[in-house]
Amino acid sequence: MKVRIEGVIPVPPTFYKHDMSLDEESIRSHIDFLLEKGVHGIWAVGSVSEFPLLSISERKKVAEIIIDQTNNRVPVYVCVSHVSTDKVIELAKHAKDIGADAVSATPPYYYVKSVGKPEVLYEHFKVIASTIDIPLVIYNFPAGTGVDIPPNLIAKLSEEFSNIIGLKDTTDSLTHMVEVLRLTKGRIYVVAGTEDFLLPLILAGGHGAVSGLASAFPELPVEIYKKLKEGDYRRAEELHRKIIALRAITKVGLTPITFIKEALRIRGLPVNTYVRKPLLSLTDEERNRIRKIISEVLGEEYLSS
Repeated sequence: MKVRIEGVIPVPPTFYKHDMSLDEESIRSHIDFLLEKGVHGIWAVGSVSEFPLLSISERKKVAEIIIDQTNNRVPVYVCVSHVSTDKVIELAKHAKDIGADAVSATPPYYYVKSVGKPEVLYEHFKVIASTIDIPLVIYNFPAGTGVDIPPNLIAKLSEEFSNIIGLKDTTDSLTHMVEVLRLTKGRIYVVAGTEDFLLPLILAGGHGAVSGLASAFPELPVEIYKKLKEGDYRRAEELHRKIIALRAITKVGLTPITFIKEALRIRGLPVNTYVRKPLLSLTDEERNRIRKIISEVLGEEYLSS
């Protein structure tokens, strides 16, 4: 049942029609765009996908669309996070039924003072891992959940439950990732939750990155990963510096995610940039700033509109 979690794994946004219903055509075309660029997997219905703003039925539908469109070309990992442990299990069972390769779950993201305690976190993941019949990736995202899962707890869980196969670590701490690698002794895959940690984590013995920015610019992290595997560290470092510079677009706008949709539109993909409330759309000035950053970092060839 061992599933590999390696390389560059983008998190596709969820696209909407004008009435804010799911835009299946755009979701499918974007998956094809990513696969054509050589990504190594798809992280479905994650944070970039606005999963907290989707209904349970919409989350299931998006996962179904992505798995169907991917059509076994790369692994698909479905995020099944929820404030309710029971809902996590429901979503995980659905993901297995539709052909997902693995699922991922954060800690619950409410009642933080209580659920952030190691004993409560342990019980949450224990119940999930012992109930579902599909590989599980622990998803550590302190900025989104208010909870930072201790490395020793991740190690304990991975030792006790064979279907816990990985960690997605969306933190600003390489030390946290490396400590998980040390404590788990090769039992699980460790991937960073942002593309800026791809190079240092690989060099430290990790396995890749689950990246929002890779949903708009998959070529850069894919080539970094390729060059690292080939031992061309000089080229990997050059590309890493571009990634760091390009990440300036993640700071544009008052809320996240829209910058990814706007970057795709600028690149020429026929997608809408709508986001659901409380997320806010970009202003014209912010759109121009994103365009300027892309042009300065990557060149005019990335500007199609």
